[in-house]
Amino acid sequence: MKGEDSNKFCAFCNAELKGASRSKEHIIPNSIGGWLKTSDFICIECNSTRGDSWDSELAEQLNWFSLSLGITRERGLPPGQLVNTVDGRQYMLLPDGSFSPKSSYSEEFVDGKKRISMVAKSIAEAKKRLNGVARKHPAFDLDKALSELKIDTAYLDSPLTVELSLGGGKAGRSLVKTALAFASHCGIPHSQFGRAIAYLLDMNAEPPYGHAYLSDLVIDRNKETIFHKVILIKAGCGLILNTSGYFAS
Repeated sequence: MKGEDSNKFCAFCNAELKGASRSKEHIIPNSIGGWLKTSDFICIECNSTRGDSWDSELAEQLNWFSLSLGITRERGLPPGQLVNTVDGRQYMLLPDGSFSPKSSYSEEFVDGKKRISMVAKSIAEAKKRLNGVARKHPAFDLDKALSELKIDTAYLDSPLTVELSLGGGKAGRSLVKTALAFASHCGIPHSQFGRAIAYLLDMNAEPPYGHAYLSDLVIDRNKETIFHKVILIKAGCGLILNTSGYFAS
């Protein structure tokens, strides 16, 4: 395979891309809000056995951003994530960027009577739990308890503690896969992928990328806008560079 003809074949296994073997690959993973796709990069089998697990690891690393910014995905919602405040409280960060308290349930005897204390993440969860209590304790006044349900809303009064990371064996390969998928989308022959595709095929290969946090390649952009970016640069001497950014601000 030479030149543009290589883009008719899977960049990973060289299987011909035709019919049901084609995979509509999100260039930036759907799990972090990517929408642009290419059908001339990877086959269904390679995407299922390699790409999905890499993208899942990257999505987990960046999930805090996905939740905090309320990203819109083509399919599904990002999973909620437990977060901690500096003063030790724990909350669930939800897909719309809001917080709910960690669910709790306890029973204790006070003055010879059983007292039940409960915190639920939603009214629906509270009703489900109260129905469970009623089944366990026939004397429990379910109607009264349901009528007393209320939602408390408050602002966090303690900062969050967040640990972030980017890269590693699987997530790093998702980064490189995005770069190559975009290069393929732009018409760069798969035969020119060199060290980058070798890294994706060999789990022991050295990463062909590095992290850069001090440069901004987008000129005159709105500093209040947060976005993903993938930029392809033909640097001369046959060298092709790519820079990708996630949740750039």
